[in-house]
Amino acid sequence: MTRIVLSYGQQRLWTLACLDRYSASYNVPLALRLKGDLNEQALRHALATVVDRHQPLRTTIEPRNRTVPAGRLHAAPAPAHILTIQDISEVPSAERPTTLVRMLDELFTLPFDLLEDLPFRAKLLRLDSKDSVFALSLHHCACDGVSMGILVNELSLAYNAACAQNSAVLPSLVVQYSDYAAWQQAWLEGGQAL
Repeated sequence: MTRIVLSYGQQRLWTLACLDRYSASYNVPLALRLKGDLNEQALRHALATVVDRHQPLRTTIEPRNRTVPAGRLHAAPAPAHILTIQDISEVPSAERPTTLVRMLDELFTLPFDLLEDLPFRAKLLRLDSKDSVFALSLHHCACDGVSMGILVNELSLAYNAACAQNSAVLPSLVVQYSDYAAWQQAWLEGGQAL
């Protein structure tokens, strides 16, 4: 594990999370309906690729000197542990929509413990052999509206590459978010650009 600098926005969200540990107010939900054949192994691999690529998805937050939080960067979870799969095809078809909504609600309203939990949870709900819902719950300290679009795009590219048994060709990352956070702190504290 490596310590990394947090942005002021991440520090603020950590403070708010400490004030109400049981709140899911800063959870960012995403649910994608997937029709047709789905390669679960490729989806796991694609998700692991994206999580490994973006530091905020692998960062827990802990207090430093009792007040100022710092990030702890973890290795990406193994593909086998990155995605929970639940088959609800045995639920009677008339009850399946209600079951699906309940399960998504449970995922999206489960609070994150930013000290212990990586700031994302992924679940695949199998409705039948050709119909699934892929759901992500992310804490706002790891994503926003812009990054959500990037995440979905990269996940799609990585999935298609994994299905073809190729490595994903993704745009190179010039900086990581922790580089931005370090620049932000240096600029605001000392008026200097890095």
